[in-house]
Amino acid sequence: MNYLDIKKHLDELFGIDIAEKSRKHDYIKARAIYYKLCKVSKGEVFTFQRCADVVQRNHATVMHGLKTFESFMFCDKSFKSLYEDIEIEVNPLAKRKTDKQKRIESLNLALYYRDKFNTFTNN
Repeated sequence: MNYLDIKKHLDELFGIDIAEKSRKHDYIKARAIYYKLCKVSKGEVFTFQRCADVVQRNHATVMHGLKTFESFMFCDKSFKSLYEDIEIEVNPLAKRKTDKQKRIESLNLALYYRDKFNTFTNN
């Protein structure tokens, strides 16, 4: 799938236009999913600017959105399951992760944030 197809799919799924300038939570989450799907999609070569152009944003916004995506994945279990379902719809080759893989991924992310917090507090 190319970037425009991903955007159209998310627009239909969420019932919103993710290119619309809005800071509402639904828009932020939908755009974060869009950025991640663009990054993992095999349809086009990923660039931050190309991904941003489709939703009328700038490349730095995409970079920030990908960081936000990781935070949502760590903190919000419903967001995580929503993303996994959408990823399978968009990318049929994506496989569902086993419970063991999910636990390992969650542990790695928890360790990452713990180290980040420790670095922040030590400075």
